Amino acid sequence: MIPNLSPHPNPCHSEESPTRNPPPPLFLRRIILIERDRGKHGWSMRQYYVYIMSNMARVLYVGVTNHLARRVYERREALIPGFTSRYRLARVVYWEATEDVRSALEREKEIKAWRRSKKLDLITQANPFWEDMSLDFLPPKGQAGG
Repeated sequence: MIPNLSPHPNPCHSEESPTRNPPPPLFLRRIILIERDRGKHGWSMRQYYVYIMSNMARVLYVGVTNHLARRVYERREALIPGFTSRYRLARVVYWEATEDVRSALEREKEIKAWRRSKKLDLITQANPFWEDMSLDFLPPKGQAGG
């Protein structure tokens, strides 16, 4: 018998691999599967979302995605390095949906080009108390489960 000299029992499937992200929590995997099945069976048209995330200091980030729950989870949990993780933007304060990807991309560019005051007005009209709208489709941060 040849001894295993590798530091891991199976080096191809190392649990400590630095390049591999941990799997999403169970609730998010279920959402992803439901959305995938809807697309396969033609249950609904594809949706695209323009969203604004913020923090307690009201730093703003405008983004676009085809899967709002997944993207917000990734940004909220700082799984994507960059602006949202650097400034700890964890709250969705505004979002809108469309079935046309070009419209979503144009709307994102439009909002990004606005002055800050106009963005604040848009958010305040839709969400006067700046509540975290992601709580409508995701559990609170840190309560995702596994």
